[in-house]
Amino acid sequence: MISPTRRRHVHRLPYSPESAATARALLSHDLRRAGASPEVVADAQLVLTELVANGVEHGEPLADQTIAVTWTVDREAVEVCVADGGHVTALRPDVPPVHSPRGRGLALVAALSKRWWVELSRTTTVHAVVTG
Repeated sequence: MISPTRRRHVHRLPYSPESAATARALLSHDLRRAGASPEVVADAQLVLTELVANGVEHGEPLADQTIAVTWTVDREAVEVCVADGGHVTALRPDVPPVHSPRGRGLALVAALSKRWWVELSRTTTVHAVVTG
């Protein structure tokens, strides 16, 4: 069970691939402190890692050269969100060739999340809800 107190955490991280590891560590620490199960921690970490990696690889930095990483923890779920400076018109899971080492990030997000969605405006924000 996750702590019954709803908590929201917002972090602005450098727009760089290394920010995925930083985000993962911050999320893990917070979820463990909130009493999340090891499975929820692992799933949420993987989802967040994929979203940060996709934002850095396929998006643009925010105006301050960062990527915004947010998660909300409540009794039932963890919602993770990643916002970048955007430039895409749509996001969808891809089906890469069998031997390709890349291209499965959003498929992993879809498989590990109860639901996920994208908000497109001046930024691209991807949300995913992980439950235990």
